[in-house]
Amino acid sequence: LGNVQRMDQLVDEVIRYVPSLCDQLRVYTARVYSLNSQNKLKESFDLGFKILRRLGEPFPKKIGKVHILAELLKAKRSLKGKTEEELLALPPMVNKEKLCAIQLMSMLFTTCFLFNAELMPLLAGRTIRITL
Repeated sequence: LGNVQRMDQLVDEVIRYVPSLCDQLRVYTARVYSLNSQNKLKESFDLGFKILRRLGEPFPKKIGKVHILAELLKAKRSLKGKTEEELLALPPMVNKEKLCAIQLMSMLFTTCFLFNAELMPLLAGRTIRITL
């Protein structure tokens, strides 16, 4: 086990001096993984979703089955009528904030699996919509 207090100090220092949220993402990722390893899953989950809000991908503070279903329906609607070939031919994403959000959501799948696996479809649906 590492020195969690020292890591937290270094993360805070990087956040203080690095202006771009996307550039801070690596240290936030380290903090989320650290919280997971300490079994502080709620804190990890809350931090991840707070960062997603700052990246322009807000989620409700209290997530219920209705929110999950709505997100999946939006994703399904976004995919409607698109062939596999059309999806594969989409241009690469260039929006840095959206790319950072996808990276963070991908990492949060582990936290969601451990904290509340029912939330995984919410992240999957949002990830699909962002990529389209």
